[in-house]
Amino acid sequence: MKIIHSTMFLSLSLLLVSCYLMPASLSQSWVIPERAEQTIKLIGVSVDRQGGWDSLEKEVAAVAPLYFLENGYHLVGSDGSADYAAHISLREREFAVGWRTRRSLALEVLILACDSPELSQKLPVAAGKVVTIGDGSFSSSKTTGTMLSRAIKETLKKLSLAGKEK
Repeated sequence: MKIIHSTMFLSLSLLLVSCYLMPASLSQSWVIPERAEQTIKLIGVSVDRQGGWDSLEKEVAAVAPLYFLENGYHLVGSDGSADYAAHISLREREFAVGWRTRRSLALEVLILACDSPELSQKLPVAAGKVVTIGDGSFSSSKTTGTMLSRAIKETLKKLSLAGKEK
């Protein structure tokens, strides 16, 4: 009887220790400023890839406001007035290299000025694109988050430089 209890205790202890030691592959956190100076609204997220893409659209639409805030832009609702509007596009393509399948991932951020009601007819005031080629996929939240953060940061950097030139 003591052997069974000892074995169960040891098994349970090993299970708890192994769960505790399992590292998290990615964690992020944000400090949200009280109020950003510039305002922006997200007018769309489009995903062009094979397979289920609707959850990817939802993930990008949910995380993008945090990256905009991190760079000093407060996201307003689609009905609210804003200084700028943003559209985010993700494209994933597969291609063969010998016997291996590789992927090309592209994430693009377009920023439009909101000074007229016809946004779809305007050229962007700033645009940024991040491209990677390899084995990665947008199915990985780590890949998507890293590319989204970088594309938004670089696009907003160009936008602020354009504003200083005026």
